[in-house]
Amino acid sequence: MLVLVVTYRGAAATRRALGERRARDAEPSAGLSAEELRRYEAIRDWRNQLASQVGRPPYAVFTNRQAVEIARRAPTTRSQLGEIQGIGAAKIKEFGDSLLALLVAMAQVAQEVQPKATEGSDG
Repeated sequence: MLVLVVTYRGAAATRRALGERRARDAEPSAGLSAEELRRYEAIRDWRNQLASQVGRPPYAVFTNRQAVEIARRAPTTRSQLGEIQGIGAAKIKEFGDSLLALLVAMAQVAQEVQPKATEGSDG
């Protein structure tokens, strides 16, 4: 016996869901704070340069969605990096230390710039 169940979704609901998905896929960085957006852009630049060096497409290093998650979470350890969906042991082994070094350097620059900005406003 074969049973087929068909569920009808209204065309408007289908179009709306598809439109939301396309918008999210087109710009995964939407909704990032200014600091997260700076990290995201730096991660993408780093990824693109690295991909060129190793002869792979950028998405084979990290996808844009992974780059967004990295920018949001700002991991500082390999373990934290591994918590991001799609980033496994192989990517961590190959790219993790370089990426974490970038994130640490960005955090240090942000810390150096922030006190200078507040010092100027005391005055």
